[in-house]
Amino acid sequence: MFQTQERYTIPPMTQRPKRERALRKADEEAQPSLRFNVSTLLQEAIGNRREYDLADAPVELEDETASVTGAVEMMRTDGSLLITAELELSVQESCSVCLDPFKLPLALELREEFWPEVDPLSHEPLDVPHEREGFPVVEAHLDLSEAIRQYVVMARPISARCGVDCPGPPAVAGVTFQFSADKAAQNQGTASEASAASTIDTRWAALRRLRDEIGPDGLGGSEQEED
Repeated sequence: MFQTQERYTIPPMTQRPKRERALRKADEEAQPSLRFNVSTLLQEAIGNRREYDLADAPVELEDETASVTGAVEMMRTDGSLLITAELELSVQESCSVCLDPFKLPLALELREEFWPEVDPLSHEPLDVPHEREGFPVVEAHLDLSEAIRQYVVMARPISARCGVDCPGPPAVAGVTFQFSADKAAQNQGTASEASAASTIDTRWAALRRLRDEIGPDGLGGSEQEED
């Protein structure tokens, strides 16, 4: 993940006035793509901006294609374009409990710098300053796809859950799982009894009988009676 120095203080997108000097609404309709032509903005004065709305813009993830919706703002800086975006998309996940597939909604707050590879006026090659890294602007086109892919990786949970209505672990032959302690208390009488019952494997039944015969202190029932 590329890091961006916080050199420019920008108020949240939802709090900015819709009309400002040096701000232009790029398109009246929502963008269907994550690739933008920024050739004109790169030649404008520092502080000039563009705003875009995204509607179902496709992004290729590791093993699926997701649709991105949200708002994007681009601001011209002294050598780059500073991008701030509030995006939403859903990705395919498998529940870590019931193992069923489901769609996981993600909300991304993106803030990155994009650097042109050549000067927009002289067309001379440009180098990104060492202390300021980011993503490239290739042939006057800015593509948000790679930045979004990296943000999705960071936003995905390690252990995804399908929700409060999760049915619990799948059935396994010879083993009974209890997903909810509350449900266990209702079905077995108490949560502790249900927890003990849920961990019994029928293959250990013989050892359990032997444990019951020996007793908790290791003495058989006949020896206890003689004492």
